[in-house]
Amino acid sequence: MSVRFIQIQGSSLCDGKCRICPYKHSHVAKLKTTMTLSQFKLTLERIYEHIKTPEKICLYLMSDSLFDKYLLDRIDLTHEVFPGTLIEVSTAFGAGSDDRIRELVEALADKKHEIWVSIHGVDEKTYNFLCERDFNKVVERSIKLIRYSNGRNQIKFVGCGYSKDGRIRVFSSQDYMRFISFLVQRAGVTSVKNIKISYIPFHNRAGNVSHSLWRPSFLRQINVFTPHFCSRPYEWLHILANGDVISCCMNYNLSNIFGNIFKQSLEEIWSGEARRKYILSQLGFEQGNIPCRYCMSPGG
Repeated sequence: MSVRFIQIQGSSLCDGKCRICPYKHSHVAKLKTTMTLSQFKLTLERIYEHIKTPEKICLYLMSDSLFDKYLLDRIDLTHEVFPGTLIEVSTAFGAGSDDRIRELVEALADKKHEIWVSIHGVDEKTYNFLCERDFNKVVERSIKLIRYSNGRNQIKFVGCGYSKDGRIRVFSSQDYMRFISFLVQRAGVTSVKNIKISYIPFHNRAGNVSHSLWRPSFLRQINVFTPHFCSRPYEWLHILANGDVISCCMNYNLSNIFGNIFKQSLEEIWSGEARRKYILSQLGFEQGNIPCRYCMSPGG
């Protein structure tokens, strides 16, 4: 099973205003690091040594793409090295000036890409239950993205409207469809073929989420008789802004680090003792306090 997807955290910065995300109080937030462009080039080179045609490279990891001051440069550099690979950026629009949105649209328009926009709500009340940003600003930035794109960009709106365990439902899929339709109408565009809508559950992020009204208790039993399999350590590569390669996108505690791509080749990291031990812990052959034990949403 080969690596198909890659997440590179150009910057560890995010506003941390999603109540269903543990970023604010996590070790990720404490990094306060932005990968330099020379480090980013080295990262791409070391990836290319072993992975020539990944399906997708996400320019974020437990962070918001728009908080990365070098995002536009990273888009161009990624496309130069991997011209056939889909480039994915993701934002909750806690930031984004008029010029910044226009620049993002233009930077991606001629490349294979997707822009993910997380809006977890359909009005101020539902949004404020799950997020702490100014809902009206998020709406206006989303409308500008649709308008400036005018069919040229692949845009996916992501709304987490209910909990994975079914205990909480904040808004329905029909509610979300109507809300995105409202944004499109406000944008005044004629084509919607470039817009996708994803209505999905929020989950416990491997036990790191603590919402005032939703504190799920989840523990997965893993041993040789009940091994656990997740595609993340096999098909995904996760790189932090400081070069550390971590186990997965749920590892907010940064407790499982496989190596550092600034200091090691990808082959050294991938065949190293830290990753071997992690996989053996997944399969129940070793004991380890891995995120999988607390994760109610394997794969992401």
